[in-house]
Amino acid sequence: MAGKNYPDEFKGDAVALYRDTEGGTIAQTADELGVSGVTLSSWCEAAGVAIRHCSPTSAGEPAPGLETPDKKLTPVAR
Repeated sequence: MAGKNYPDEFKGDAVALYRDTEGGTIAQTADELGVSGVTLSSWCEAAGVAIRHCSPTSAGEPAPGLETPDKKLTPVAR
C-alpha cells in the first residue's frame, strides 16, 4: 500500500487543529481529517507539538483500565 502525499498546508492545518483543540486526542483529530493517528502524530512531532496523553480523571487515581500495584489486569488467552 503506497503512502499518500499531503500538501504542507494540510499538514500544518492538521497540527494546528490538534494543538488548538482542548482535550482533543490524536485519534479524534485524525478521524475528523481522514488520516491515520500515526501520520498525525508524526506531523505533530516534526512540528515540535507535544502529544497529549490521557490523564487520570481525579488526582491520585489511575485512568480506567490501567494496572495498579494492587490490581493487575488478567491477560487474555489466545
